[in-house]
Amino acid sequence: MKHLAVIVLLALPSVSLADINSFRLKTLLEICDAAQQSSDLGTVKNIANQINNFERPSERSLATKYDQCLLFAFGKPKKSPSPFALLSRIEEAAIQLKKDCRDLLKAAPSLAVSNPICKDILLR
Repeated sequence: MKHLAVIVLLALPSVSLADINSFRLKTLLEICDAAQQSSDLGTVKNIANQINNFERPSERSLATKYDQCLLFAFGKPKKSPSPFALLSRIEEAAIQLKKDCRDLLKAAPSLAVSNPICKDILLR
């Protein structure tokens, strides 16, 4: 009897985890689409937070709905600056900070020396 149950379970079509996730993503996208049409921003944000954990679907229509849901919930994504641009901005800020600390030293030496940031810069 135990063997019969195992055989029956193996013979039934199995639903893989990927299929479940795909079905869940499709359902969430449909909910998000309906929430967008009714301007329910709370639901859209809730769904967008959930689908953010999924990979972007490869199917074109789903990918469009995925993008629209995230765009509606969070707005246009900010483009992160390149590491070289960040380094350049940091170097410029450091140069300006050195100048400002030297100016502060001339204007108010006790303040410049008591300020931890300027103190570190001036003692280098």
